[in-house]
Amino acid sequence: MQPFYLAGYDVEQPTCVDGVRALVAVHRRLQIPATFFLVGLVLEHNRAELRDLLSDALFEVGSHTYSHCHLEQADPATARDELRRTGDLIDDVFGRRPVGLRTPGGTERGYRGDRIRLGLISEAGFEYVSAQGWGPGRTMPAPVTAPYAYADEGFPCLLEIPMHGWHENILTRVHPWQSP
Repeated sequence: MQPFYLAGYDVEQPTCVDGVRALVAVHRRLQIPATFFLVGLVLEHNRAELRDLLSDALFEVGSHTYSHCHLEQADPATARDELRRTGDLIDDVFGRRPVGLRTPGGTERGYRGDRIRLGLISEAGFEYVSAQGWGPGRTMPAPVTAPYAYADEGFPCLLEIPMHGWHENILTRVHPWQSP
């Protein structure tokens, strides 16, 4: 099997749309597919431009919740609404439901053992979630971890694709997190 890179980008604030423009140009030029995980509020305020940029067959559009809600801290009703609203919005703008969810903030172990969150994610129709993104003790960079299914939790068809691409935050000083 050839090695590959799975590009995934979080679009979580209005200023990220500038970055989307630049990334789309690079991906189109090199013909490399990518996934853009959109926060619903950002999509709501940039519908036409994001639709024009991301309607290319190279790009998958995934959910990053409606308001950048940390699902593991939200009550189930709020989490359900965050997932539903963004899914409906993506469907309305792009004509297709998102199959992927990138959770804001990430977790150290994905949603292992969290049947409530996994149930909400599955109920919303997602085929995969990208939640695991921290190293031990919430350090960065996270170790590279192979995708896995949540079979032990009762969701054998729900795949976890651990994230690793957001560690550029350390380099750009967007967030003050440090790793020992």
